[in-house]
Amino acid sequence: MIYEPLPHKPYRPSPAVSFVGRQNSGKTTLLEKIITELTRQGLAIGTMKHHGHPEFEIDIPGKDSYRHRAAGSKATAILSSKRLAFTCDLAQEISCSEALELMPNYDLVLVEGFRGIGLPTIELLRAENSKDQIAAEALIDRLSSTEPSRSDDETPDRPAIPAAIVTDMPAVEQIARKTAVEVFGFEDIEAIAAFLRKRYTRALLTIAIQAGGESKRMGQSKALTPFLGRPLIEHMLEVVASFADELIVTTNEEPELRYLLERHPKLRLVSDVMEERGALPGLLTAIEASSNDAVGVVACDMIAFSPQILTREALAMQANGSDAVVPFNNGNYEPFAAVYRKSTCQPILETITSQGSKRMRDLIESIDCTRFNAELMRKPGSIDPFANVNTPQELAQAEVLYRMYS
Repeated sequence: MIYEPLPHKPYRPSPAVSFVGRQNSGKTTLLEKIITELTRQGLAIGTMKHHGHPEFEIDIPGKDSYRHRAAGSKATAILSSKRLAFTCDLAQEISCSEALELMPNYDLVLVEGFRGIGLPTIELLRAENSKDQIAAEALIDRLSSTEPSRSDDETPDRPAIPAAIVTDMPAVEQIARKTAVEVFGFEDIEAIAAFLRKRYTRALLTIAIQAGGESKRMGQSKALTPFLGRPLIEHMLEVVASFADELIVTTNEEPELRYLLERHPKLRLVSDVMEERGALPGLLTAIEASSNDAVGVVACDMIAFSPQILTREALAMQANGSDAVVPFNNGNYEPFAAVYRKSTCQPILETITSQGSKRMRDLIESIDCTRFNAELMRKPGSIDPFANVNTPQELAQAEVLYRMYS
């Protein structure tokens, strides 16, 4: 019997930016214009707004859904062919970050409000607003400080330096330019949209399945080894395909895998660029073949791998500007469950492989690498998402565990 797991649904965490300011600083008006411009450019935009009243009401008295809630329903959904609305009572307060997890697959979520939560912020300061005048003085002091707060140190009472400022105050504009903080006027809508698009919108992600290893301990090609009644490579393609903007399999057995193109017409099979096999040559093949700057790689034998790992890593790499985001698991890196920046990693890979290096650590020590806490992706009672299967015995055990936990 062939075991068919449930299909994986795409889940790409949405990047988010918070617009902050005092009352009457013009946040909503500015956001309306920015949403219009980004939508005009073809981006899928989501929004979230902070509300100061815990028991706010958005339903209409007298409507059926309102009557459901009035009767005691803790959650109410309204569904049509084109729209879904959902409200629920919270058993306990949730964070903005937790709420954002309910809004995946957008190019960008624009948040109105929410200070000190770790999101990049764009601060509004309007000259005619007295509260903004006071806030401007404090911001000028922070910008003049030799040790301004970093974004990961911020709290609601100790805000970080904003990623950008929107203002009509000459003094604020002057200090912002002096300290290399992006600054815009309230009518610079296209410029603000361009800034957001370049720095924060979700980057296109290539996912490359590495299927070019020697498979000595398995005794046969891992890609074609049966797993749950079909070749292992088919299982891995099913897991990651819907999460990829571009899908690649790197392989040293392209003729044997061409049949996959019938099921995955957008798939690209890429032969190893170097005759010598190894971790670095395989990674170089994937990065060189990618059409996108963000390249996620995963080994073909990581049977319980979650593609959400790659989407979260890609988001982190874009936010912090690093060259790679690599899981750190029990004291070791997991380089074949990571995301790399092609523009910076490819030339370094070419250099160190030409010098005969095969060690992934040589690459990691040569780039700006962000460690991704692997513990965050582990779930109690499930298979380790970073586990490899290297022998027929391990594969047989993995099949049993996969049926139990999937």
